[in-house]
Parts: sequence; structure tokens; C-alpha cells
Amino acid sequence: MNTNGEKIKSIFFLMFFYLFSFGLFAQLEFKTFYHPNGKVSSEGYWANNQPEGYWKTYNADGILIASGNRKGGLLDSTWKFFDEKGRIEREIGYRAGKKNGWEIEYDTLGVKLSAMQFLDNVKQGIREEFYPNGKLHWRIPFEANKEQGKAKEFAEDGTLIGITKYTLGFVNSVERFNRFNKNGQKEGLWKEFFPESDFVLKDGIWSNGKRNGLFQFYDKKGIVIRTELYENDVLVTDNGGVGNLNFKVDTLEDGNVIRGGYAGALKQGIFHVERSSGERIVNQVYQQGIKVAEGLLDAEGMRQGIWKEYYLSGELKAQGEYKDNERVGPWVYFSKEGESELLGSYWQGKPDGEWLWYYEKDKLHRREHFSRGKLEGEYIEWDTSGMVFLEGVYSENVKNGLWKFQMNDHLEFGEYLDGEKNRVWKWYYYNTEQPAFEGEFNLGVPVGKHKMWYANGMIMEKGQYEGGLRSGDWSYYSETGLLKMTVTYKDGDIFKIDGVRILPKDLSIDSSDN
Repeated sequence: MNTNGEKIKSIFFLMFFYLFSFGLFAQLEFKTFYHPNGKVSSEGYWANNQPEGYWKTYNADGILIASGNRKGGLLDSTWKFFDEKGRIEREIGYRAGKKNGWEIEYDTLGVKLSAMQFLDNVKQGIREEFYPNGKLHWRIPFEANKEQGKAKEFAEDGTLIGITKYTLGFVNSVERFNRFNKNGQKEGLWKEFFPESDFVLKDGIWSNGKRNGLFQFYDKKGIVIRTELYENDVLVTDNGGVGNLNFKVDTLEDGNVIRGGYAGALKQGIFHVERSSGERIVNQVYQQGIKVAEGLLDAEGMRQGIWKEYYLSGELKAQGEYKDNERVGPWVYFSKEGESELLGSYWQGKPDGEWLWYYEKDKLHRREHFSRGKLEGEYIEWDTSGMVFLEGVYSENVKNGLWKFQMNDHLEFGEYLDGEKNRVWKWYYYNTEQPAFEGEFNLGVPVGKHKMWYANGMIMEKGQYEGGLRSGDWSYYSETGLLKMTVTYKDGDIFKIDGVRILPKDLSIDSSDN
């Protein structure tokens, strides 16, 4: 049985809850905004003089084009965007007004085209791309807006058919395998992998659906443990053997000992060069008889100390230091002609400090700076004549501040913010003060007035952007200054030409002289 004190506490709690709820909901107001034609443009709740809660946006024809939640006036949680026919076009996850989570794109049938992970407006994680039937085609890893690591390509049945390796957005290597010819027969390199791993179990060459050439079997450390040689799908002998990897110990002319595995007469995998006392001198790595690297491995098989890497044709490719299988300190990369192509340092396997790229004959190509794997600070590129054609500053792997581009016949300059064009950008014709373009951007989205000029100084076109789309009247001129046409845009699409309503099939805009 409740005491009077407990009843008073209960009544006080109910009154507090009621007053708090009333005060909270009393702040929310449902608002509706309209297009000039009277159609609803957007609607949703309003609190503290800003949008709050669920909102919808419509185009001038009354079609829903966006919907989602706002928190503190900023986009929050999942937003959906639709095309002019109301079909789902994109879904984007937001937190505090920035992309966080997945951005998903769809085709006109609602089938997923791609999906990209974001962290605070930065591409971070995995990008997935899909076949028209919705099956996974690509998985591409991203770090700080750039492709980084191993991208995988899949067939429609889910079979891995290719690997592309990226470093800071640049392609390092491309492998294509597990492909069929036009007759549906296995063709070229095929690979099988250990279950649920990226470790190759075996690989070999197929031609018109038949095994032709060397097939290799690996352990999980990537060491060849067996080979088979085929000709037209028939296992053949090689110097009297069946192609199995034979391990041998040989004595070199200097009295040192070398031991490792042979595929027939060809060295394959890791070889150990030792003194007769058993002291390790160097490890060498071979691919089908060709030395591709040499240095020291520790007891766990990890690269340590100075290593040299070679092209398949035998020339020195790179030289530098490893620690626990990661590049550290200064490294030099060479062309096949023996000239330095790239100099830079690593920190725990990641580029760090100044990096210099060279054309042939020691002509400087690019200078960039890294901080533990991320572009940071001044970035400059030169052409082969020594002229700067790209210059700016990176901050945590994204462009920021003033940038200049020398692009063919014109110079571009303007500001970046978080990797996107921002504020006013201008272009000038090469080696002149004659403007070629002027326009404003808001984090990569064109806004406000934009103009373009001919090289003779006459206006080429001018008009206005709203929300990244061309809007209202745009004027197009001939090189002699005559007005050629006026095009009226509506939601980014051409609506009228010289005041006449135009159907899409009739569109033809050419700003050149007749």
C-alpha cells in the first residue's frame, strides 16, 4: 500500500513529465514552402528557427525528389533522393550534416549500381560496384578519398577474376585471371585460392579450355611446393621428371652453399645462400629461374634490413630497407636504364617526408610531401621542359587552399576546401591576362553566375547555377559577339530555347560560329 509520500512523488513525476513533454513538443512547428507555381517545394518540422525532424523536398511538378531527417538543422541518418519520375536514385547516410556510412546509387529500375562508405565526408572504407543484374562486380578499398590497397573484381557468379593494387590512388599493378574466351572455354591465367583467404593455392595457363604450360601449387606462405607441366591437357615429363619441385643443395665457386627448390632446371621460390658454417649470407627470391629480389629473412620469414628488387629482365628496380616486412627509411626506384625514377622514405610501410619523381636524365617531374602515409604540404608537378603545370597544398590527403593548373591552352586557379572546389575559380588563356572562365563553387557544387569567354575577349556564354544545376536564362554568343540563342533551364534541364518550349529530341546547342 502506497504512503502519502510515495503518492506525492508519483504526482510530481507525472507533472514534470507532462510539462517537459509539452515544452518540448510546443517548440515544433510544421512548415510548408512553395514553388512560384504554387506547388509545395518542401515540408517538414521547424524548431529553434531551423529544420528539425523529417523533411521532404519536391520539384516544381510536385514530384518527391528528396526525403530524410534533420537534426539541429543538419542532415542526419539516411536520406533518399529521387529522379524526376519519382524513382529512387540515391541513398546517403549522414551525421551532423556530413556523409557518414554508405552512399548507394541505383539505376532507373531500382537495381543497385554502386555503394561507397564515407567517414565525415571522406571516402573511407569500401566502394562496391555492381553488374546490371545487381551482382557484385568490384570491391575497391579507399583511404582518405583515394584508392588504397587491393581491389578485387568478380564475375557474376562470384568468382574472383582480377586484382588491382593501388597506392594513394595510383595503380601499382593489374592482374586479370579466371577468364573465358568467346567460346566459353578457360583462357589465360587461372588461379585457385585457399578457402576464405587471398592465398593462392595453385595457378596455371589455359588455352582453349586445355592446360598448357606450368602449373604451380603453393603453401600459405606463397612458397611453391609442387609444379606440373602440361601440353594440350596432358601431363608431360621435364628432363625425365614430372615437374615436382625438387630441393637441392649446391656449393658455389667461393665455397658458400645455396639451397632451394627447382621446377625442372629453373630456380623457384626462396633460396638461402650460406657459408659452410651455416651462417646466413643472403636470401634470394626466384620466379621461374629469374631472380626478383634479394636480402635477409628472419626465422619467421619476414624481410629485414637492406633488400634489392629486380625487373624480370634482370635490371635493378628498387633498393631500400625492410623492418618486419614493412619498408622503412629511404628507398630508391630505378628505370630499366638504371636512372633514378623515384626517391622517398617510408615510416612503417607508409610514405613519409619528401618524395621526388623524375623524368629521364634526372629531370624533376613531381615533388610531394607525406606524413605517415598521407599527402601533407606542398605539391608541385613539372612538364618535361621544366615548366610548373600543377601546384598546390595538401592537408591530410585532400587538396586545400590555393591551387594552380596549367591545362593545355589555359591556366586555372582557385581554392579547394576539403578536396572540393570552393569560392571563385578563374581560367585565363595561356600566357595572357584574357579570362576564359569565371564561376563560383560551394564545396564542389557550382553556384551563382558563371561566364566563359573566347580567346578574342568576346563573351561565349553566361548564366546562373542554383543548387548545382543550371537555372533560368543562359545566353550563348558567337565569336563575333552576336547573341546566338537564349536557353531557359529548369531543374538543370533545357526547358525553352529562345522562348519556345523544346522537347529533348530537339536539343542542339552549339556556341561556335555558323
